[in-house]
Amino acid sequence: MKLRDLTTAQLQRLYRQLLDRGLSLKTVRNAHGVMRAALNQAVEWKLVAGNVAQAVRLPQYVPPEHETLSPEEVRRVWRAVAGTRWHAFLILLVMTGLRQGEILGLKWADIDWSHGILQLRRQLQRDKSFAPTKGKRNRRLDLSDLGLAALREHRALQDEDRREHDDRYEDHDLIFCTHQGRPLGWRTVDRDFARILARVGVTVITFHESRHTYATIALKHGIPAKVVQSGSGTATSASP
Repeated sequence: MKLRDLTTAQLQRLYRQLLDRGLSLKTVRNAHGVMRAALNQAVEWKLVAGNVAQAVRLPQYVPPEHETLSPEEVRRVWRAVAGTRWHAFLILLVMTGLRQGEILGLKWADIDWSHGILQLRRQLQRDKSFAPTKGKRNRRLDLSDLGLAALREHRALQDEDRREHDDRYEDHDLIFCTHQGRPLGWRTVDRDFARILARVGVTVITFHESRHTYATIALKHGIPAKVVQSGSGTATSASP
């Protein structure tokens, strides 16, 4: 098609077709940005009289509604996993909003027990390698008494695993690991997390969506929205 024959209506139809094919709004907006920039250049070079992309109206972005666990559902889940290695894991998840890789990358050396501080220094990647945390800077959390108590119980369970597996135990100092001390796989965590929720009979959400449960609780207890939205991992000491 000749540039001079291109119309706003044709671009509008093109973007509609891309959306109907299943492309995300972000992808279509990116395509529109490239088209608009190219036509701006065409105007500067006097190949066309005006930029027909300027008048295109793209659909407005509507943020998806995220599923969250209610406070009562959170308490039911915690009661269901009490005494297991998932107890501290799920308490930390709900009360800190940490990303999956950040939780799986935590080591016992990251905890300052006397001051109740958890230092975030790394994250576990899907290939089970370690990388810096998002933003490539260390962050710290002030842990609640509930979180510290759960971590102490978890360490006792891990000591039992260490004694049971003896020389087969691989000590990487990881807080959350397999019974043999190895890093946990993301898929394993996703699968077991879903099974726990289904067994308890609560809303089944993805691990990533569970961070919105933290956000809901944090906002309810006065943590500023900007802090929650930043994903900084600021802990809430309040129980659901």
